[in-house]
Amino acid sequence: MIRLTENEQEITLSQEIQYLQNIIESTDRQISVLSKGAEDYLRALSVLEESAIESSGDVRISIGGGVFVKARIESSKPLIIPIGSGIFIEESPDQTKERLKKLISDINATLENMNAQRKVAASQYEQLISMMRENAGKKE
Repeated sequence: MIRLTENEQEITLSQEIQYLQNIIESTDRQISVLSKGAEDYLRALSVLEESAIESSGDVRISIGGGVFVKARIESSKPLIIPIGSGIFIEESPDQTKERLKKLISDINATLENMNAQRKVAASQYEQLISMMRENAGKKE
């Protein structure tokens, strides 16, 4: 059986702590990106479900770069939806609402899973920090 010196154990422990810290930070970034995506889908869904959308007259629609164009939204017309890799399809507003609801549900399930993984990593991180402090206390 191979025995590690105290110094080697400390190095291994500090590497594990760094690894877990990286996992936690990466997970936080992924959670943030997914949350923003879900917010975007929720915003689109709320616009589609707005009953007064047709009677609102001209609205300002962002075309990027802080530039807006006045337009009239006709919610009964087919919508153009991105389905990935620069591919778009036309679908009815009702189909789009269902698609958005499913996407939101999928993202929420993924967020729950990622939050659970983050919680496990954070718990392991705290345990390792505690072990490192105990080891430091024993040396003194």
